[in-house]
Amino acid sequence: MHSIFFNRGLAASQEYVRRFGDISPDKVPNNRAYEWLSRGIYEALTEFIESCVPDRHSLRIAAYELNHKPFLELLEETKNRGVDLKIVFDARKDNPRIKNLKNIEDYNLQDISIPRTTPKSYISHNKFIVKLDNDKPISVWSGGMNFSRGGIYGQSNVAHIIRSKSIASDFLEFWNVLSQDLGSKPTKNKVEEITPTLKNRPRIGSTCVFSPRNNMDILDYYKGLGLNAVQGVLMTFAFGINDLFKEVYESSNAEFRIALLEKKTRNFRYPEEKIIEEKKIDKLRRHKKNLFSIGSFVSSNKFDGWVKEKLSGFNLHVRYIHNKFMLIDPLTDDPIIINGSANFSDASTTKNDENMVIIRGNKTVADIYFGEYFRLYSHHAFRESLKWREQGNKPKDLSIEDWWSDHFGETQRAYKRIYFSKVSV
Repeated sequence: MHSIFFNRGLAASQEYVRRFGDISPDKVPNNRAYEWLSRGIYEALTEFIESCVPDRHSLRIAAYELNHKPFLELLEETKNRGVDLKIVFDARKDNPRIKNLKNIEDYNLQDISIPRTTPKSYISHNKFIVKLDNDKPISVWSGGMNFSRGGIYGQSNVAHIIRSKSIASDFLEFWNVLSQDLGSKPTKNKVEEITPTLKNRPRIGSTCVFSPRNNMDILDYYKGLGLNAVQGVLMTFAFGINDLFKEVYESSNAEFRIALLEKKTRNFRYPEEKIIEEKKIDKLRRHKKNLFSIGSFVSSNKFDGWVKEKLSGFNLHVRYIHNKFMLIDPLTDDPIIINGSANFSDASTTKNDENMVIIRGNKTVADIYFGEYFRLYSHHAFRESLKWREQGNKPKDLSIEDWWSDHFGETQRAYKRIYFSKVSV
């Protein structure tokens, strides 16, 4: 059984300005802005934890960031109620190690917290909670949302509760490995024992994939799923498009491929590297079967009818798209959803502590992710389009002439029409 929650992910939006004005969420009375931005995701997290009964339930948490004060207060209260609670947290690099250590001390969580310290050059990027009933794992809170103000209320994120004893057992076994704070090689070997690399199409139902791993095979596996898609491939990218997935957007069997990006490329050390990468992305964007949208907001009100938007300031590095999911043929009878904490990157596969879940054959779950994907895609595609307009080039009236003509032939709009209508002529 699945419960899925998406935060608003749209702190910069026309609707936010209409509801609350162009002011910080902190200045909106009665927590109303935060409730709107949460869209139920924090309330679900609170319920997941508050539902625990002392001497019956246990929680095993793996966290990258622990800096949202209400959440820390909730953990302290839960501990004081007598619930068996333990936390593995990132304590490798100064950020977020320093803040995590301070918050753990401030909220009296030292005795139940285990720092993940080795190897120091990587990150423990998980954001999951395993719930146990009389020492037996029954469910897991998963997804890519950090336990931080920015994760909950700022950038776009998903929380996915899976009520499955087998999936929860895999996550608990993974948590136990992390709690040992082993070095790189022993961790990788144990992780691959829990979740071996897949060879064939995933089984119907849910399958876990944990990192770090000894090689890039699982990322190649995801690429293969994308290349062999029948109708559609939809992915989110918070840190640019890995070269493996450039191949997917270049030559997948799918007739319709969409990418939702935080920004055009990841950061590079040298400017010339970024220029080369941007040219690669621009080339993919021109492909007739591809549609790309890059995170943006209305920074000027020079176009009639649009209100200037302002970002919350909660997130410095990832402001818009923090989701990490991949949808394969979501509108068919055999959809595949891949979601978790990993960014479909080399580092998230062979270096960082990460978790992903592959869900095959669940059309309801696929529909939920698909709907959210296009909510975010449409929001940012429109805002990006405003940046392409020259000053004075105002939006035009709706055409009643040949507006439909480019929905036929070898065009991006034609492939989009065919994908949704299943009609090729």
